[in-house]
Amino acid sequence: MDSEMNHKSDVEPFNFRPLMTVSDLAKYLAVSKSMIYKLVEEEEIPYIKIGKSLRFKREDIETWIESKRFKPTVPGVASTRFERMLTIY
Repeated sequence: MDSEMNHKSDVEPFNFRPLMTVSDLAKYLAVSKSMIYKLVEEEEIPYIKIGKSLRFKREDIETWIESKRFKPTVPGVASTRFERMLTIY
């Protein structure tokens, strides 16, 4: 029983881990790993460097995503193409 508990974190889904790897983040954002490396190189995305490894804190990434969200400048104007399509029908 103790050995099962010790290995629980090994099988924990990546969305419950506090830090994500480059691969985890690429999957999460549905982009390539090379895009993640480019964002890091350009210092466009928050990251943590542990030795030579890159890690990304989920909370920081969610805040970063929110900061990139398009917001209409005119109140009441649909902000996404999908929302604009909904207003047509």
